[in-house]
Amino acid sequence: MVKNKVLTPVLAGVLGLSIVGSGLGYYFVNKDSNDGKTEGGKAKLTQVADNINNTLGTAEKAIKGELDFAYNATATVSFGEGFTEKAGVSLQPISVTTVTKQKGSNTAADVSLTYGGNNLVSANAVYSRDNKSAYVQIPELSDAYLMVNVDSLKDKVGSELSSQGIDLDSLFDSAEGADVDFDTDALEKDLEEYKKVIEDSFPKPVDGDKKTGDIDGNEYSYTTKEYTISGNDVKAAFKAVLDKAKDDATLKDMFSKSGVAEELGMSYDDIISQYADSMDSLFASDNLDETATFNAYYSGDDLAGFSLEKDGEGATLYTILKDDVVAVDFSLNMGSEGSASFKGSANTVDGVTNGKFTMKMETAADSDIDADKTSADGGLSLEPTMAVSPSINFDTMEAEVTLKDLKEEGDAFSGTIRFDVNGTSDSQAVSGWVELASASTADKLDLSVEFGMNGKQFVTMAVTGNKTEASDITVPSGDKIYDMTNDDQMNTYLAGCDSDGFVANVKKVLGDEVYNMLVNAEGDLESDYDDYGDYDDYDDYDFSDIDMSDYDLSANA
Repeated sequence: MVKNKVLTPVLAGVLGLSIVGSGLGYYFVNKDSNDGKTEGGKAKLTQVADNINNTLGTAEKAIKGELDFAYNATATVSFGEGFTEKAGVSLQPISVTTVTKQKGSNTAADVSLTYGGNNLVSANAVYSRDNKSAYVQIPELSDAYLMVNVDSLKDKVGSELSSQGIDLDSLFDSAEGADVDFDTDALEKDLEEYKKVIEDSFPKPVDGDKKTGDIDGNEYSYTTKEYTISGNDVKAAFKAVLDKAKDDATLKDMFSKSGVAEELGMSYDDIISQYADSMDSLFASDNLDETATFNAYYSGDDLAGFSLEKDGEGATLYTILKDDVVAVDFSLNMGSEGSASFKGSANTVDGVTNGKFTMKMETAADSDIDADKTSADGGLSLEPTMAVSPSINFDTMEAEVTLKDLKEEGDAFSGTIRFDVNGTSDSQAVSGWVELASASTADKLDLSVEFGMNGKQFVTMAVTGNKTEASDITVPSGDKIYDMTNDDQMNTYLAGCDSDGFVANVKKVLGDEVYNMLVNAEGDLESDYDDYGDYDDYDDYDFSDIDMSDYDLSANA
């Protein structure tokens, strides 16, 4: 089993390599090079990675109604055999449809929730930037509109906070004053100086043998710098950094303006002094003279890998980062404690990316990993992401990330990314998968995410959408508009709501089994309505957590 002090950096390293494997690493390593770039100025694999993020971001914003143009979007969640077995009930697909549009100074959004294709509840919302008011209608309850004016709401909340001795304006002033303003260019230059301090504290490297090989048939050739470092060298570097930090005006300025001193209850000088005083205990060892050899591999001027070995344990990393190839070969040997590896490659040919990356981990049964992350008798644990998903405590694990036919589609992407995991838990075989598939084009969104475990599908979420032309938006008017900040108007609105009809429709759409399950879990929907009572006493409501920035709806103007 892997000890905490080893497991944390191992997992961090593997996750970092996963990012490299996606192609993102290429841009950061070669951001000053113009070789192998697309018209947008980025490496091919990096552009695909950006398009994946763009597509996921568009899907999220479309469902939330946050896109700054007219858009129709539908998200549907379907439940598979694995979910049904775990939850003990069979559920029909649940869909949310969002239709948003903007024209002139008005914004409108219509949202509907369906179950098994039948309507549960919907909401029609309009925001007018001219009068800074939002209107919301819930047709299943009433044909009337609820209205809130941003300034009125701020006055109402401010009044309630003032009664509690809190000045709302001072809260805004404090938030504005919380911005940290320090010289980032000076900080970047300062950190470069620390890098030089550390380098000067270690023995100079010597040239090693040329390193050649391949990863999945992709060849590499590195130059080698060999470092021999002792515990005393590490101690000297630590001391040199502290000596420089004592009188570092740039770090002191950042420390002061960021408010860290107030959070820690210690000044900058106190913290540096505390670290200096701990030097002897940090390096209290009889083995400071022992040395370890570290090989750094370079492709040109760029670090491309390393190897470190001592007493039969160690780690190696080889990478290939080009415009059309990303390849990684990482291995970690912890002797009797366990081992880990991450290897694979992705290649882009004629604008289409395919590849596979495999991660393996094996832990010993007697490891002392943090109990929160393991089973009672050891192993690596993957915590559940849903209430119906069981926790898996792995003794051995092999995970694969497969990229299939990834391609740019405007700002979106098409293709499939699949994550498969297989392993053993308490000597039993376990497996699971997540698959992200996109058939999106430059004009349309078509995305799905599927989750499965032990050969059975759990949940699939599909999102589709497309841009539309915005039609005229009518701001609600008339006598069926009720101010949410007015107690009497809210009581009038609630009295006119068809709560009985609403609950009857919910029962009909959900069916007895699902409806009763929800009622037992959340309480009777009808009694919940009665719990609203009158709106005459605002003392019962705590407004202290309200962030008025949430009500700034003018961002899309």
